Amino acid sequence: MNKELQLQRENNVLNSASAEDGDLRGQVVEAQARRKELHDVNRELKRKLESALQMQRSLIERLTGGQQHNDTASLSPLTSENMQYLFSKDHEISRRKLVRSLWQLFHSIRHPSVNNGNSDSAITNTENQVLSLIAESLRLSEVDGAVEWRHQSLQNLTDFIQKRLWYSQNPENCRKRRYIICDMRHGCGFGCQVHHLAYCLLVAFASRRTLVLGDNGTHWK
Repeated sequence: MNKELQLQRENNVLNSASAEDGDLRGQVVEAQARRKELHDVNRELKRKLESALQMQRSLIERLTGGQQHNDTASLSPLTSENMQYLFSKDHEISRRKLVRSLWQLFHSIRHPSVNNGNSDSAITNTENQVLSLIAESLRLSEVDGAVEWRHQSLQNLTDFIQKRLWYSQNPENCRKRRYIICDMRHGCGFGCQVHHLAYCLLVAFASRRTLVLGDNGTHWK
């Protein structure tokens, strides 16, 4: 009888150990699956980061004409140490004036009673505040060398578009080039024809095709 009880107890212990072992194995399998899932997520995030960095490099090269910042490694990260050099004192003063003028205009419109019911006074006050806003916005666009930066960026963009158009309209091998035919045979005026031609040029530019007019120009010259 004692032997049977002992065997039963040992059997229970083995069953319990087996159940625990099964639970551990299940946890291991689940952990491995979770690890693989995290690995896949990490790999996808890394791919997206590399893609974003590549897009950033391309954008910087276009805006700078490829003369500087050719690699994102040369870009300094924005930290609390160098953030203080991002905007000047004049920039912050202009920003605060602009915000204050906006709030004044908001309260003037929201609470017209401050003008004591005088419509002429309200109109004059609103006009003065709008003019002040325009002046502050112009001031804000000129500080910290913003004018030079804006002009240079626009010039870089202009050069990029002109180079693309020149390459598109003057292919090295015409046989291998893809084309888009623009039909100019429309019975409309000069402005309509120019609008249609500009639309064809935009489509050709976006699709990287060479624009060809569909006739000899007798209908629109």
